[in-house]
Amino acid sequence: APLSRRAKTNAAKPKMAQNDRYKLFAISGRFRGFGFGVYRLSFGVWRLAFGVWRLAFVVCRLSFVVCRLGDCSSLIIDAPKAIRLSLSAMTLYGAIQQACAQAVPLADLRSKEAAYRNILKGLGQWVLLLPSKKDSAMKSFAQKVAVVTGAGSGMGRYLAILLARAGADVVICDVNTETLGETETLLQRYNVAVSSIPLDMADKEAVEALPEQVIARHGKVDLLFNNAGVTVGSDFETMPETDWDWVMNINLNGVVNATRAFLPYLKQQPEAVLVNTSSIFGMIAVAKQSVYHTTKFAVRGFTEGLVREFKGSNLSVHCVHPGHIGTNIIKNSRFTETDDAEDQQKSLLGINGSQTEMSDLFRNNGMHPSRAAQIILDGVTRRRSRIFIGLDAKLMDLAQRISPMHYDKLMPLFMIPITLLRNKKPLKDLPAS
Repeated sequence: APLSRRAKTNAAKPKMAQNDRYKLFAISGRFRGFGFGVYRLSFGVWRLAFGVWRLAFVVCRLSFVVCRLGDCSSLIIDAPKAIRLSLSAMTLYGAIQQACAQAVPLADLRSKEAAYRNILKGLGQWVLLLPSKKDSAMKSFAQKVAVVTGAGSGMGRYLAILLARAGADVVICDVNTETLGETETLLQRYNVAVSSIPLDMADKEAVEALPEQVIARHGKVDLLFNNAGVTVGSDFETMPETDWDWVMNINLNGVVNATRAFLPYLKQQPEAVLVNTSSIFGMIAVAKQSVYHTTKFAVRGFTEGLVREFKGSNLSVHCVHPGHIGTNIIKNSRFTETDDAEDQQKSLLGINGSQTEMSDLFRNNGMHPSRAAQIILDGVTRRRSRIFIGLDAKLMDLAQRISPMHYDKLMPLFMIPITLLRNKKPLKDLPAS
């Protein structure tokens, strides 16, 4: 039969071999595979970048926690803020994980947008945790009126000196009128008003009458430093009740009474500061210091309770935990008249000697009180609820966190090198005392 025109045309064309057809499909498949490979490579690079970012984020979180443990600032005390901070970090971390997981189907833009919204939400929660204006710290002490107890020597004396140098009027109090007069003489080089008031912190009536004397002389009070403190070297069983009451009335009741007496006047100021001195012995315990530990643990609890009660108000509350500071606390302490009096003194420093020798050794090998006072004032300006003074105090606190029941076995590992390397020199440009 005759062929049609189309059939003739198709018959004239060369026919493609079956193998050629497979080759063509293979080539096109290779091109498609190459494109998909490039796509997967770009996606892998993108995920690698996200992984690096996640790693940096985790490192930042760890460094943040370590720094907070080091300076032990308000995060440790501020439980609600710490919880919110942890939740926001978890939200942000979860959002990043979700973004990485949902980025596999790149065409699903809605899933990506939801992941990015979660990331922004997590960042927003972190921003909301920044300090508000209500939580702003006192940046300057000029034109302020500060009351410092225990100002006859040690940290109290240098707190008064540094406050006066910063332009604050100072009211100094101490039971020792001789050393109190020496501090008053040192303050005369500064152009500020200074009032010297002999005061026994164990005398409740005298403490309650102090605010009226301050208001009568200076018209207001902006800062209160409850710094006075004493100790008794004795175990609980043999300690006379009079010695126990003596330490309790000064270290604890004096702090509570002074806080209660000055609180109405502090609340009247636009910004006010309350600083209570506890101790590193408010974190850890040693033998033959039961009464001192009782008071310092109590001061810590009392002060941290006030931190919570006055959060967001005009009053910032701070708890100070000094380590080994070169003060006269050993000189002013009492030791019971027993056969093991030397053991009682040894419990304070770990070596034998008379009270005078122990006092000189303690004072000469501790951080200079001027540096401790500067750390306290820096903590006030930075609104740190807990102010640890000295690397030894920070490491002791860290040791009791790591091993709450056996921290005493860790302490000898760092106490000797810290004592040798401690900066014992006073701050420059301060009057010699």
